[in-house]
Amino acid sequence: TLASQNSSASGLLRLDMTAVLSSFLEHFWCPEFWLPPGITWDDIRPDQDTGVNYPIFGDAFYAIPLAICMISIRFLVERTFLIPWGNWLGVGEISPPKSSIVPSPVINVELTNAYRKSGGKLAQDELESLSKRTDMDIRQIERWMRQTRAAFHKRSKLGKFCECGWRCICYTFSFSFGLFVMWDKPWFWDLKLCWYDYPHQCSKRCLVVLSLWRKLLLQFTPNQVFIDTKRKDFWEMLVHHVVTIFLIGFSWTCNLIRIGTVVLLVHDCADIFLEIDLLKGFLQFSCSLGSSPGSGFIHFMCFTVSYSTLPTSCPHFLPHFGCCGLLIILQILHVFWTYFVVKVVVNIFTSKREQFWSPDFWLPPGTSWEDVQPSEDKGLNYPNYKDAFYAIPLAICMVYIRRLVERTFLIKWGNWLGVGQKNPVKSNIAPPNEDLTQAYKKTGGRLRQDELESLSKRTDMDIRQLERWMRQTRADFRNQSKLTKFCECGWRCICYIFSFSFGLFVMWDKPWFWDLKHCWYDYPHHSVSNDVWWYYLFGGSYYCCLFITQAFIDAKRKDFWEMLVHHVVTIFLLGFSWICNLIRIGTFILILHDCADIFLEGMKMSLYANKDRLGERIFAVFILIWVVTRLVIYPFYVLHSFIFEAPKIMATFPAYWMLFGLLFVLQILHIFWTFFIVKAVIKICTASGKKVEDWFWSPDFWLPPGISWEFIEPNENKAVKYPNYKDVFYAIPLAICMICIRRLVERMFLIPLGQKLCVGQKNSTKSRISPPNHNEELLNAFKSSGGKLSQNELASLAKRTDMDTRRIERWMRQTRAVFHKQAKLTKFCECGWRCLCYTFSFTFGLFSVPDDVWWYYLFAGGYYCSLLLSLQFDAKRKDFWEMLLHHLVSILLLGFSWVCNFVRIGTVVLVLHDCVDIFLEVNDGGAKMSKYANNERLAEKIFAVFILLWIITRLGLYPFYVLHGIFFEAPKITNTAFPAFWLFGVWLLLLQFLHIFWTYFIIKIVLDIVLSGKTQDARSCSESLSEVSNDDNNPLPS
Repeated sequence: TLASQNSSASGLLRLDMTAVLSSFLEHFWCPEFWLPPGITWDDIRPDQDTGVNYPIFGDAFYAIPLAICMISIRFLVERTFLIPWGNWLGVGEISPPKSSIVPSPVINVELTNAYRKSGGKLAQDELESLSKRTDMDIRQIERWMRQTRAAFHKRSKLGKFCECGWRCICYTFSFSFGLFVMWDKPWFWDLKLCWYDYPHQCSKRCLVVLSLWRKLLLQFTPNQVFIDTKRKDFWEMLVHHVVTIFLIGFSWTCNLIRIGTVVLLVHDCADIFLEIDLLKGFLQFSCSLGSSPGSGFIHFMCFTVSYSTLPTSCPHFLPHFGCCGLLIILQILHVFWTYFVVKVVVNIFTSKREQFWSPDFWLPPGTSWEDVQPSEDKGLNYPNYKDAFYAIPLAICMVYIRRLVERTFLIKWGNWLGVGQKNPVKSNIAPPNEDLTQAYKKTGGRLRQDELESLSKRTDMDIRQLERWMRQTRADFRNQSKLTKFCECGWRCICYIFSFSFGLFVMWDKPWFWDLKHCWYDYPHHSVSNDVWWYYLFGGSYYCCLFITQAFIDAKRKDFWEMLVHHVVTIFLLGFSWICNLIRIGTFILILHDCADIFLEGMKMSLYANKDRLGERIFAVFILIWVVTRLVIYPFYVLHSFIFEAPKIMATFPAYWMLFGLLFVLQILHIFWTFFIVKAVIKICTASGKKVEDWFWSPDFWLPPGISWEFIEPNENKAVKYPNYKDVFYAIPLAICMICIRRLVERMFLIPLGQKLCVGQKNSTKSRISPPNHNEELLNAFKSSGGKLSQNELASLAKRTDMDTRRIERWMRQTRAVFHKQAKLTKFCECGWRCLCYTFSFTFGLFSVPDDVWWYYLFAGGYYCSLLLSLQFDAKRKDFWEMLLHHLVSILLLGFSWVCNFVRIGTVVLVLHDCVDIFLEVNDGGAKMSKYANNERLAEKIFAVFILLWIITRLGLYPFYVLHGIFFEAPKITNTAFPAFWLFGVWLLLLQFLHIFWTYFIIKIVLDIVLSGKTQDARSCSESLSEVSNDDNNPLPS
């Protein structure tokens, strides 16, 4: 009986325990806790035929055996790879002691126990007591302790090296795998998509990384206590891993996987650099890689992930707040570790401050910080690098000024213009409803039919009322967003107008504004005037203000990251140029960027204010200025000067090329934004429903009225052979081939001919110029000053090189002569190539045009395209921009005349130009080639023929025969009422303006001949050099 009572009691106890456990599990997995309101576990059951692969919470436990396997894999990797690699790299190696002490085993046990007890650091009384017990003197005991400490230190270093190596491998794999998985996911680029259509989402990337974190937890509980090396932040790291595991578990159970993947990926990218930095520390490298990526990671976590998980993002339910709490705990740990990062950075800068501010990096060779130190005694106002920090408080002030301007002016102006009030919804808005608001925030106001029906039941509203409520709410949000963006654009437009106006006022009288070579002359001894100082300070503070508002205040745009990179690059560019005193080129770049941004912001404001016609006109002006400043002047003038002109004038240094790298990044961004501009142009062109091709090739623009493309389409059955517009593009590959042919002709024929004619060797029979002996100091001084040194610079250079000033002057004259000879030979080859091409073109055009216009036109188009490309490599002339414009107009003129079948008048224009261009190159190539070959008598005769032909063709036949026929005779004979005809006439008229401009140079050359009796190229940038005395050929010391 007693046994039966005991068995029944134990059975009841088991039933009670089962009931309690089932009740606990039922309450624990309550959907009201884990899921959003209105969602049950059946709605997200994985075995449904909904097409959505929901996560199974039980899958999370697979991470535990996988973590145990990863521990075994870790030890295998350490034994087979990391330990041998560490030994090969010499991790923890110490120099062998001068004398080894090998005490007896008994004494060794005494010393070992004492070492373990005290860590090898014994007090004096302990040393004396140990000395008596071991019969060793104190000096021997201290030596033994040092050797033992060194051996333990070596083992400790190798162990830490293996730990960091394993973590680095895991983080690299996790980040690479995560990037591969996440790259095409939309929520990776916009975190708002983490909450749309929640909880009907899924991803399984968390599982692999969950195993990594569980493995780390196992490492930090049993293994770290007994195996791994203890760190200072042991408990913080333990809390971090526990929080991360709970975070991943919560997100997996609640299907908050999208935000979880972003958090993990962000962690992995920083931890890679942290472990690499620790590995480099074990290898005793000096630089640190961990701090820079870590700071960006902290900002990303703090302001992106945490912000996106605020309760406004998705419905309120408890695990969501739990995930927010775990993320906040992680952020507290990030702030804690930031303290250590700051300490490391401070230690690096304090211990290696001299290396960071090394003049070898920041300044040209031979220049020290004392040479450019601001001082009233020097007469030059050098920039002080500390002044750059004034931009930070001024930027914060500008943020508050912006708020004041928006509230007092821009918002009122936007309301007056009706910004965001286009097509208001006429129907009455439904009263505020919490369910409707939650549904709108969840879906953006775009609900499926089943969602509308479910919401209609909960709110007692019909579907039509719900749709009307959603439309009205979307309209309200859109109105608010438009007004906000209008205010942002208005503030930027005001700042750009002020910056451009102030910059134009400051820069107008500066020589480097008109010629960028003045940015490099006499560098780094450039004085900073007060107006330039204020202009630079305003530019730096404004871009700092833009960075703050773009990152944390303004509405997000599609090009958010590109704009952020642009602002960061601009801030670094201004800072670098201020420290290196490259302020002249910095001011030019600032004013170049500001002029286009004015019209960009004005266009956006017009569109937000529903002034579409005004916006399109401003957009047309913006495109013109954008192309001229960002795609022409910036790459072909600024970057060209950086790459080609500056190294010839001054000595370059590392900071200079780093500054060029930042400028190159800006150019890449310009090309990126040009893509968006082209898309906008295409959208405007296709607004009427036509395709871009149909709009561009409209016969109403290209052809006379009543003529279609089918009428002039090339066909063998037609008696007239019409041109095919696609043939125009053959000129591009032909231009590339002509550049290669030019290089071949120059090397095989023109350079030997120039050397045979002694080009660049004036009076070559009397004295030959021998190149000066190489001297690095003198060469740097020559590049910095162009060979023209002041008396103080000569004296300073004489002291450094142990040479007298007369020998330095002779060295400079010889070097100038050598450079002048090379420049003369280069220009001789350029003129020779053009002379050959014009001669062939004129001869071919004169005798073959009646039979084969196609080849003549193709050759002309390819030649002018090759001229346009080779402008970047040819010697720079004073009329560089005029020649660039001439080649562009000629290419457009050839293209227009071929497409519109104005081939006859086009061939006449080509022949007229070619005949005089032969003598322009035989005076730009004959008087120039003859002059470069020291045959001035021949040059003067050819120049006289050139003037006669120029007056007949360019000032006689072209305006009074060609242009008169275009504008007066053609309208009487044919129908010219189509835009392409008059645009063709504009190109021809623009060529005539260039002819008049070049006539001014010809008159200057004629006056030079009359006054001095010598021909000089008024367009050339080369300078006449003084005679090199016979004693310049004496050898100079190197």
